[in-house]
Amino acid sequence: MTRIARFVIVSVPALVFLGFIASRGTPQAEPKAPESRVPVVTADVPESIHIAVFWDAKAQAPYKMIGERKVKSEAEFTELMGLAMKDWQKVNKPDVVVLIDAAGEVPWKSLVEIVSTCRKAGAKRVELIAP
Repeated sequence: MTRIARFVIVSVPALVFLGFIASRGTPQAEPKAPESRVPVVTADVPESIHIAVFWDAKAQAPYKMIGERKVKSEAEFTELMGLAMKDWQKVNKPDVVVLIDAAGEVPWKSLVEIVSTCRKAGAKRVELIAP
């Protein structure tokens, strides 16, 4: 076998393999979101406060539920969030996660107000649940 034949036998498969790897591309690193943004989660978090937000078409306003309890007013929501955060602090869980599950019709302004209320109540981690 000549040198050229050996070279072709060895180098052609290597070139094909390198071409295959190059065609797949290099993985790109995901840019990290700034800290001011609200993260989105998909998994259940056992130590959390769950807030469901729905849109009331008749009243043209959102309404909230904390766990199974329907919140009637903003004042009640603020009070309940404060009490919930104090309860978690009593059991030495100050970093509890607040999960917000909103229906698609709820305006962003309402969600921002909910996040703001949660932060004022002392929640450090407020996250949106992906649909």
